[in-house]
Amino acid sequence: MCRCRLFHALLLSACTILHAASGFAGEGDPAPAICPWTDEPPQINGRVDESAWRQSHPVTGTALRLLWDRDSLYFCLLYT
Repeated sequence: MCRCRLFHALLLSACTILHAASGFAGEGDPAPAICPWTDEPPQINGRVDESAWRQSHPVTGTALRLLWDRDSLYFCLLYT
């Protein structure tokens, strides 16, 4: 798949998750999602104990965390 198409597919997936999650946050407008920049991309290994993930904060009302760098948008959904 073309890198541009892959990026758009991932961005659409992240937006869909955020939109769905905002419906569970309660009444009123959903809080904005904060997606911090990272100089150190996280390893894609299923673990979120790296320094890159520690600088991210869960999206309000969800267990979703977001990061981005020059090449990628990263998101993880924590299951408890």
